[in-house]
Amino acid sequence: MTKPFVFKKNLVARKSFCHTYALVLSSFLAIFAFQKCNSATCIWTGTQNNLWSNSANWTNGITPDTGDSLVFPDGPKYRNLQNDRLDILSVSNIIFNGRGYTLGGNKIDLTGDIVSVPSLSTNRVLFPIDVYGPATFQNQGYFNQLELGGEINLNSDPITLETISDIKISGTIRGTIGVGTILHSNSNGRFTLAEDGRMYGDITVAHGNLILSYTLSHGFIDGARGTRLIIGNDVDSPMSAKVQTQRSNLITTKVEVIVNGSGVFDMVAPDYPERMEQTIGGIAGTGLINLGDGKLILGSTLSEAFSGVINGSGDIQIGLPAPLGATSKINGSLVVAGDLTFDGPVNVVSGYLSLANGSLSNSVVTMESGGHLDGSGSIKSLSSDGAEITPGPGTLRVLNDCNLDFWTLLWAHLDGPKKGVLHAGTLNLNSAYLGAIYEGVATESSFTVASTDSGLSANFRLDTVILPEGGWLVRGDPPTEFQITYGANAGHEVVLTRYGEFSAPTLSVRQLSTTECIIEWPLEAHDFFLQHTNPEYLGGWTTNGLPAPATNATVHFVIESNTTPWRLYRLTRPVSPFQ
Repeated sequence: MTKPFVFKKNLVARKSFCHTYALVLSSFLAIFAFQKCNSATCIWTGTQNNLWSNSANWTNGITPDTGDSLVFPDGPKYRNLQNDRLDILSVSNIIFNGRGYTLGGNKIDLTGDIVSVPSLSTNRVLFPIDVYGPATFQNQGYFNQLELGGEINLNSDPITLETISDIKISGTIRGTIGVGTILHSNSNGRFTLAEDGRMYGDITVAHGNLILSYTLSHGFIDGARGTRLIIGNDVDSPMSAKVQTQRSNLITTKVEVIVNGSGVFDMVAPDYPERMEQTIGGIAGTGLINLGDGKLILGSTLSEAFSGVINGSGDIQIGLPAPLGATSKINGSLVVAGDLTFDGPVNVVSGYLSLANGSLSNSVVTMESGGHLDGSGSIKSLSSDGAEITPGPGTLRVLNDCNLDFWTLLWAHLDGPKKGVLHAGTLNLNSAYLGAIYEGVATESSFTVASTDSGLSANFRLDTVILPEGGWLVRGDPPTEFQITYGANAGHEVVLTRYGEFSAPTLSVRQLSTTECIIEWPLEAHDFFLQHTNPEYLGGWTTNGLPAPATNATVHFVIESNTTPWRLYRLTRPVSPFQ
C-alpha cells in the first residue's frame, strides 16, 4: 500500500486580506485577536508556457508566495519548467501528482517535503534547494523514479529519503557531520548515486539499497574527516540494508563505514571490468562485507571494532604510502573483535591492527615499518619488516610461521594489566629489538616473553648489541636486572629472570690535560661496559668495545679530546659476562 503523504502544515484556501477577529471588552483594556489564513496550495496549470513567473500558469492567476505548497498535477501541457523568479522563493512542499515533470532554474528555499505520488513515471528536481528544518523526500509510486539533480544544502537538520521504487541522486546533497541523509525503502526500493552525484555529511542507510553507480562519470560519498556511512542497524533482519559499489574509489578516506547487524557493504560488481578497490576511512560494526576478489584500503584511524563477517578472497590494506612529495605515510587502523572468517591477506603499511580478543586465523599478515600489531587473538602467519608488535593483555598467537627482522620492535609487558606473550608455531627472531617493560608489580621472578610450538631461531638485540643466552638487561623504576634464557621449557620459551635492583659502580673522571680526560675504572666495574652517545644524537648509546677485561684494581682510558659538543657516558651491565 502506498504510504499517504501528510502535510507538515495545514493547507487551506489562499490567504487574503481578510482576517477572523474577536473583540473582548473590559472596563480597563480592549484586546483584539487576529487569525491569519494559513499558506496556500498553488497548483500548476501550465496554460501559457513553462515559466514560474507567469501568473497565468497557476490557478487563480496568482504566482506562489512565501510558505505556499506547490502541486504539479496530471494534464498540463508544459512540464519542463523553469523557476525564472529573481527572488528566492521559500515554499513549504512540492507535490507531484502528475508524471514527467522537470523542475529547473533558480534556487528555492524549502521548509517542508518533496513527494512524487504517481507510478510508472520519472519526475526530476534539478534546481538548487536550501533546506530549512527536517524534510522528507518521498517517492510513493511503483516503478517510478524521483531524480534529485540540483545542489541540496542541509542547514541544521537531516533529511530523509523514502521510496518504494527508486530515488536517483545525480546532483549534490551537502550535509555535515551530524547533519546528513537518512535513506529508507522497502525491500524493492533503492537509491542510486549516479552520474555526477555527490553526498556529503553523515549517511544512514536504514533500510533498502544504496547503489554507487558505475557510469561514464560517477557519484561518490565525501565529507569532513570523521563523516560516517552507517549501513543498517542491530534490530532488523540481516541484509535488509545494503551499500553496493559498482566501481572503484567511490568513497573517500574521510568517511568511516559502520556496517551494523542488518547491513551489507558489497564490493562485488560482476559488470565492472577491473579489480574493485575501495579506500575508506575505517570499518566497524557487526555486519557483512562482501569483498570478493577486491581490495579494501583503510586510510584513517578508527577505534571502534569490527566483529562481523568478511567474505571473499581479496585483501585488506591498512594505511597508505606517503603521498607524492611527502615523507610520512598515512595511518589506517582495523580493530578486530571476534573470529573473522576472512581468508585473504592483510597488509599493514602504516597504522594499527589490533586484535581485541579477536582473530584472523585464516589470514597471512605482513607488516611494514610504521605498522603496529597489538592485542590478544590469533592470526595465521606474520612477517614483519620494521613494525612494532605489542602482545597483550594476554597471548598474541601466530598459528604458523612468525618472521621478525632486525628493525622489528617487540614491546613485551612483563607485568601489570598489559602483560602479554607472543606465541608462534615457529619463531624467527632475526635480532629483533626487545623492548621489555617492567612495572614492578609482579611477585614472580620469571617472565615469559615469547614461546613457540616447534622452533625458535636467532636472538633478540638491545640497541645494536645482540642479546645472547645469559645476557643482561636493566628495566623498570627502580632499575631492575634481568637475565635472558632462550632455552627454557625444552627450548620453546624465551624467559627473563629477575635478579634484583641494579646499581652501577661509580666512575671517576678527571682531566688529564687541556685536551684529554681519563676514566678511572674500578675493579668492580670490570663486568660492565662503558657506553657513550654520539655527539650529534644524545639519544643513542654505543660501546666501541670499552673496556677490555682486566685484573688490576684501576684501569685508565683516554676517552676523547676535551672539545664540544660533549658526549654523555654511562656504565651498563654487559649483555654477556666480560664482553
